[in-house]
Amino acid sequence: MLNKTFAMVAFLLLTSPAWAQKKQDKVTRKDGKEYLGRIAEDSFKQVRIGSTTIKAAEIENVEYYDAPPSFKGALDAIQEEKWADALSGLKSAHKRVVVEKRPRQKWKCRSWFLPYYHFYTGLCERNLGRFDAALKTFEKVRAKNSEPSRFWGDSFELSLECLREKGDMAGMDKLIKSIATAPGSLKSNLKLRGQKQQAELYIDKDNFQKALSLFKKIQSTSDTTIRGEAQAGVIRCLVKLKRTSELEQYSRQIISQTNSSIGLKLMASNALGYSKKNSKDYREATRHFVESVVLYAPSRASGYRQEHEDALYQLGSCYSELAEEASETKTKKYYLGAAAKSYRELATTYPSGRKRDEASTLADRLEAKSSKLK
Repeated sequence: MLNKTFAMVAFLLLTSPAWAQKKQDKVTRKDGKEYLGRIAEDSFKQVRIGSTTIKAAEIENVEYYDAPPSFKGALDAIQEEKWADALSGLKSAHKRVVVEKRPRQKWKCRSWFLPYYHFYTGLCERNLGRFDAALKTFEKVRAKNSEPSRFWGDSFELSLECLREKGDMAGMDKLIKSIATAPGSLKSNLKLRGQKQQAELYIDKDNFQKALSLFKKIQSTSDTTIRGEAQAGVIRCLVKLKRTSELEQYSRQIISQTNSSIGLKLMASNALGYSKKNSKDYREATRHFVESVVLYAPSRASGYRQEHEDALYQLGSCYSELAEEASETKTKKYYLGAAAKSYRELATTYPSGRKRDEASTLADRLEAKSSKLK
């Protein structure tokens, strides 16, 4: 969740000395182009800096020259997932900007401060498990203002996540109905986000059929992020429901589509591998897991690293099964070596992974077993 949140919203950083003295704000677009000046608008639609208007979706960073110093520390702590430290820093900044009455001690900020403060405070509360507090804080982000906050949509989805953590489907229904008060251009996307989170809650409650119906309903959206998440949800549900034939057909369809992400293709390839392994077709399962490991290796920030780790583990397992089936010593040694190599690669690629120690132990055992074969 954290990586996804920071991709959708702009960072608020302490201004650098080189341009802070000129009392200029700084906006950086996703293509790396930077703009200096005074920000006149920072809304869910766009940011206006000087004579330049930039769509909100194109923005990477926003830096305000009048940012309280404690905000920088708070956001650094958020990036390190030190939620309590970050919350303390945010509270300190709020005290200086809003609560402080002594003129000499008060830190002067423009109107951007409160929306940023509420959003990041809610984010910290959510990650500290203080879901009721986070829900109330996120409501402040979505309060009626002359110009809705750029964090409106993200505060809505984080509120859905809080309700999901609480297992509160009725609360989700109520929140989704509140979309009527959202900025017009956000409404359709927010409804999709709501349905996606409801589907995830159905999975949490082991109601995979209802989850599957919702994921299928939203998988045709033009929003590439939600579409990919919905398609991944379909695969997960079909696996849980053991609908093997439909799962294999759907997974092949995902792999064949040019617009499917590498991570989604990895999930689909793994699903095919698991399906074949469950039917004890280890040769075909091995082929799918090899494709998962080689063709669909995800980036570090993709969120699919665990699936890749699983593919390496299952590949080692399939090679081990093929070694057991082999009658010739040469073939058996080959498969034992391939299995050990897969487990070694897992331990090397994912040194902090869940299966590192087990994989290293299995590799040692298989190599010892192979060395005894003459």
